[in-house]
Formats: sequence, C-alpha cells, structure tokens
Amino acid sequence: MKHTTTGFAVTVAVASLGLSACNGMFSSSDCSQCGEIESIQARQVEGEASPMAAVAGAIIGGVAGNQVGSGSGKDAATAAGAVGGAVAGKEVSEEQASHTVYDVTVDMQQGGERELTLASRQGLRVGQDVRVTDDRVEPM
Repeated sequence: MKHTTTGFAVTVAVASLGLSACNGMFSSSDCSQCGEIESIQARQVEGEASPMAAVAGAIIGGVAGNQVGSGSGKDAATAAGAVGGAVAGKEVSEEQASHTVYDVTVDMQQGGERELTLASRQGLRVGQDVRVTDDRVEPM
C-alpha cells in the first residue's frame, strides 16, 4: 500500500511540474502579442460612389429637366437636369457606401503600441486585456 501512495504522489508532482513548465512557456511566448486597450476611436469612412448611380441620376435628371420649358430653354433644362441628377446620384451613392471603422490602440506588454483599424468594436473596451494577432484583437 505504501508503494502505491508513493507512486501516486510522484505522478502528481511530475504532472504539476509539467503543467507549470507549460504555463510559463505559453505565457512568455504568447505575451509578446498581449496588451491592454488604450483607446478606441470611431471614425467615419467615406464610401466610393457607384458609376451607375451617377448615370441613373443623369438619366432621371435629364427626363425631369425635359419636362420644363420649350425650344432652347427645354434643351438647357434637360442638360441642367442631367448634370444635377448625376451629381445627386453620385452623392447619394457615396453616402450609402460610407461606414464606421474603429481605430484601436493597444499598449503592448512587451513595450510599444499597436494601432489597428477594425470594422467592429464588439466585445472590446478600453482597459481590457487582449491578444493582437495579425490584424485582429481578441479579448483574453
């Protein structure tokens, strides 16, 4: 019975040493990617206009302008409507394509800062411990 108890104690001791060695190994290699979120700033990014939106706006504006006046005045109204419609179509398209991004600054444990631009800040807050891998920020 004494032999079994000693064997069990040795097994537990070896397992504990092995786990603590692994723990140290993971923390030192992983912590080069660890840090704390210092700031999160929302920023609006302008979208690019679709060329088709300008064309559609020009057609609609030209048709509307054609309903005004007669003779050369009708031609001028058609041209003005087409130009105005193209500009309006472009602006509407740009506004619809705009979106918010988040500039995140992480104070790294090993020194320095990492600045990343993320599409979402979901699950992230200032002061949170995170791991930065490639262009991702993952809560720890």
